[in-house]
Amino acid sequence: METGTESGNLSRCISEQIAFVLNKLFKTEVSVGIINIVVRKGAHFTEYMLLAFAYALALRRCFKLRWRMVLIGMEALSFIYACTDEFHQTMVGGRAGMFTDVLIDSAGGLAGVIILIIFFAKRIRQEDIFNEKNQDNMHNGSGN
Repeated sequence: METGTESGNLSRCISEQIAFVLNKLFKTEVSVGIINIVVRKGAHFTEYMLLAFAYALALRRCFKLRWRMVLIGMEALSFIYACTDEFHQTMVGGRAGMFTDVLIDSAGGLAGVIILIIFFAKRIRQEDIFNEKNQDNMHNGSGN
């Protein structure tokens, strides 16, 4: 893991380039500081969204979980990992663990959940209908 200084320098460099382009395009003065915050927090948000997708793949393919459990697991695992990541940062020079970062990271995981719901809504509904029919059959004694 990078120190706070190394990480700050990298995101600052990226932010300066983005500010330069925006200032040229819109002929205005965009603050590098604000761009830097958006870059840093946006990167974490995006990382955790992608991590949530990876969790979904693992939970669905490896553990054969139903969609509802996959979606709950995605967010739970994203939140737990965000907490442990922020705790770890308290032990790295020049970094600090912040609960607001846990919330941003978890929001990225939640965005991943929402995107999967949108893209797989039909499958999720079909699975629910299938499971309801099976439960009705089991309660009615047909056993199928």
